[in-house]
Amino acid sequence: MNISENVINFLDNKDYTDLEKIRYIYLYICKIFSYDIRFTVGNEQLKEDIYNYKVDIENVRETELVCYSICRILQDTLALYGFKSELKKDYNDIKFSHVYLELKYNDYLLKLDPTISHDLTRVKMNSNTLNFTSLNNKEIFDMEVKNADKRIKSDLKDVDLYEYYNNETVSLLNDTIEKSAIDRHLTEDEIFYEKLLYMFSLINTRKDFKSFDDVDYYLSYLIRKFKLNGNNVYNVNPGIFFKRDDKTLKNIVDIILIEYKYFPPEFHLLEKVNDSFKVRQLINGEINDILNEYQSYSCQFYFEKVANKLNYKNTL
Repeated sequence: MNISENVINFLDNKDYTDLEKIRYIYLYICKIFSYDIRFTVGNEQLKEDIYNYKVDIENVRETELVCYSICRILQDTLALYGFKSELKKDYNDIKFSHVYLELKYNDYLLKLDPTISHDLTRVKMNSNTLNFTSLNNKEIFDMEVKNADKRIKSDLKDVDLYEYYNNETVSLLNDTIEKSAIDRHLTEDEIFYEKLLYMFSLINTRKDFKSFDDVDYYLSYLIRKFKLNGNNVYNVNPGIFFKRDDKTLKNIVDIILIEYKYFPPEFHLLEKVNDSFKVRQLINGEINDILNEYQSYSCQFYFEKVANKLNYKNTL
């Protein structure tokens, strides 16, 4: 992939303002790249390799990266149009400190930070970004960004089939389900399960998420938006698992534990199938085989404990 060529081919045909150019480049980089979740659990050498990976924007071979690499890509792409930015670290004395960009534009001091709050995924979801911001005159700047977004969106020729899966419309879908459930006299259990099916359907119909971190964030986002946690009756708990014999840590799945107060627990598996991610329920002891094949650095013991109890009950 040649980012330089792609960006120039688009922007050179537009009479964009400087802010619109900066904003387009930020959105484009977020659309192309994803966070490399292996960095969170890898050994020291793997962390070193991932953190310091340098990308030639005219010959991109890897799209799952971390903050330092992505910010250098963003910096190099902005430089194509004469925008000078500076790499900033949260902590200069920490080896793998978080990195973002600062950029002066007119009277604003911009902070561009694609990874810290999942702007990489939020752009793919057509939700608002959280870290394309100004450190001064923020309210005025935010209004300028909204206007820039309107123009950029109107110029993008591709039809986005996922426009209705953004922040506002998922919240609206949840409200519609809850109102309809009252009209249909559904029980609390039925409402929960209906929302669960909607959530899994939204994941299974998406074709644009290519990296695990994107779909994992989307899953947690939907759990929040559908209000599937936060009471004493239900709990939807996703856990990230890595294949035991894969030293590269590239084979990753989400195991989703659903616990009911009055019903047996369920396990669902979110995995990559062909070129997109799918979720399905694990049945007939499959969970034990999956837990033997994959390991988690955070919830292995608890998931195994629940699975063993469930398997014991199923044999009675």
